[in-house]
Amino acid sequence: LQMYHLPPGGFAIQCDRRVWLPEDRPGPLFRHGPVSVWERPASKAGSLQILEDERYSLFLRGHFYSRDALSLRPEENLRLLCAELRQCPSLAEALKSVAGGMFALFVLDREHRTLSAAVDRLGCMPLYYQEAGGKVLFGNNQLLFGDSAALSDPAVAEYLKYGYLPFAESLFESVHRVQPGQVVTVPFEPDLPLHRTRPLDRKY
Repeated sequence: LQMYHLPPGGFAIQCDRRVWLPEDRPGPLFRHGPVSVWERPASKAGSLQILEDERYSLFLRGHFYSRDALSLRPEENLRLLCAELRQCPSLAEALKSVAGGMFALFVLDREHRTLSAAVDRLGCMPLYYQEAGGKVLFGNNQLLFGDSAALSDPAVAEYLKYGYLPFAESLFESVHRVQPGQVVTVPFEPDLPLHRTRPLDRKY
């Protein structure tokens, strides 16, 4: 993945479970183990918000507010969510503390060696992913996957008929959309499958 593949306002997070690259290698905005983060912000306001501590790295596009927040500032709400993560068994449980917002959120857990992705319960912030050849790639624009995925004929027909995709997850056969309220977790170990919660089974 290279920066020139991203459209303005685009971001991508890749988990290459086959190869761990050194963290000082130039290129992405962030790298840890198999995880690399790439971004081409259209403006400063649209850039990823990042919060790190000794265990977690959180990446937020958009905004949310926690039920205990005294401010809408993203950094304060990320800190509150990080505190919830330390007390909860999973990101899905921690997201119960989120009262609302429009967001795509990633959590890198160094202790459990996982990368989790979630979107708001209405799915206002699009987030797509593809699993292929030991790599899992997330991005906010489905066209990012155009070089590595074949078009889905039914999805293309659906788009031409309606002007959008009311049923298909994406225009591509192997590209999926993170559903409203869903959490997708990628273990770093390549022989373990992705874990997906049932959409909207968490009322946060």
